[in-house]
Amino acid sequence: AMDKTMFNSIDGIETYFEYFANVPWCHFHDVIEYRWFRKYDNEELSDRYYVELVMADTNHDDVVKFIFNDVEMLSDISMHGYISGLEILNKCKELHRAAYEVLDFEDGAIHMLCSDFLIDVIRAHGIEIEK
Repeated sequence: AMDKTMFNSIDGIETYFEYFANVPWCHFHDVIEYRWFRKYDNEELSDRYYVELVMADTNHDDVVKFIFNDVEMLSDISMHGYISGLEILNKCKELHRAAYEVLDFEDGAIHMLCSDFLIDVIRAHGIEIEK
């Protein structure tokens, strides 16, 4: 089971646990959408990178969208719409700015660091979630 306390500060995590009380990240391994974008940060005077990932389970009954902030890519994204399963590790104690490590726990198709992320439940148990 997931150590929920490690994700307390994540925007949208309460809703996630409401619908997926004991569902680990690796439940999501179908990549429906992937995009990255950058924004110029006027305070830091540099570009900051973001990755948006919409992930589903095998049957697409459960769909969630992640937006990862301050992304530092550790590998090229080499996906064919499917990964072995998403893993998100809390590295707050070890790394200063990059608080989370996001990876595909078998194939290395995804590997990045980010400062934080938000999670949005799009579909749960086959039912679209009203916003």
